[in-house]
Amino acid sequence: MLVAIDAATKEILLSNYIFDFDRVGAQFVDRLKSAVSRGVSVYVLLDGLGIGYSFPRITGKLKQAGVPYAVFLPTFIPWSTRFLNLRNHRKLLVVDRAHAFIGGLNIREGHCLALLPRSPILDIHFSLRGEVINDFVIQFAQDWEFASKGATLEWHVEQASDQSSSSIQNANLQIRSLSDGPDLSIPRFSSLLLIRIAEAKSRLKIVSPYFLLDRVFISALTTAALRGVEIDVIVPAKNNLPWMRWAMHAQAWQLLEYGVRIWETQGHFDHSKIFVVDCRHTIVGSSNWDSRSFRLNFELNIEVDSVAEASKLEAIVSEKQENARSLTIEALNKRSLALKLRDATARLFLPIL
Repeated sequence: MLVAIDAATKEILLSNYIFDFDRVGAQFVDRLKSAVSRGVSVYVLLDGLGIGYSFPRITGKLKQAGVPYAVFLPTFIPWSTRFLNLRNHRKLLVVDRAHAFIGGLNIREGHCLALLPRSPILDIHFSLRGEVINDFVIQFAQDWEFASKGATLEWHVEQASDQSSSSIQNANLQIRSLSDGPDLSIPRFSSLLLIRIAEAKSRLKIVSPYFLLDRVFISALTTAALRGVEIDVIVPAKNNLPWMRWAMHAQAWQLLEYGVRIWETQGHFDHSKIFVVDCRHTIVGSSNWDSRSFRLNFELNIEVDSVAEASKLEAIVSEKQENARSLTIEALNKRSLALKLRDATARLFLPIL
């Protein structure tokens, strides 16, 4: 992403949930400052809650560097606290409307293992070129106009049609762009997941750092398992939000008893988000499998219809699975009463976790 920013000649659109004031954040600010100085139009969109993950906040450094930015639903002013749960969780970088990056990566040094961070984070991110970028630009322009109270991008997008859920050709791949959020009457991401689960014929591979499902999703997965679909769910044993794992343990038996396999990866916290259906359809992006991503967050994902690409990601998932431990009903039943009560209490907050 830093190389792409250095190569920009016209425009840089950057949207991220977490943009930390650390060694990696400083690198991005320096490269963005350099882009501004050579005449590139730069737009940085930050989430009002995400910028609070580090102190001091990155906004001061951006302002000092002369990099234009806007904050999506600030949480530190009284009249915005009612929107505290509505977060812009999208991770997007578009350079010159020709090269885009999308996935789960936040801008923080934990993702850069070469820096030997104190809290290493594994993740997966994607580089794209082609017509699908038009969708990303439209979505960013809408977010920017909202966050900056009416300001528009200098490089106008009138000629691009709104294809936020369309299927278009991208470098010989069929790609569907999925912008989602609480402003939509029909949730696109969760609806597509349910469709793909219902259509699955042989196997489902799910990787998510947070895996908390409502009754609809539990029923969909167990129904698929009952008709013979092999389902593997890979989650991290070490979670940056431990109560998410507690709540997952409290409801995991509902899947395990129907044959859904749950694996917990060992080692570093794994923030990857991957969904592969029948080694053909792949869905990746910013969304987790939890209530926040399904109902509360503004998210950005893509679906790729390609056996070749699905095979690559299945190989990644299989590698994670090989280094994971199987979660069993027997192990859950052996938890102490104190742990069971802790996990059950965490599960009570499932609608907002």
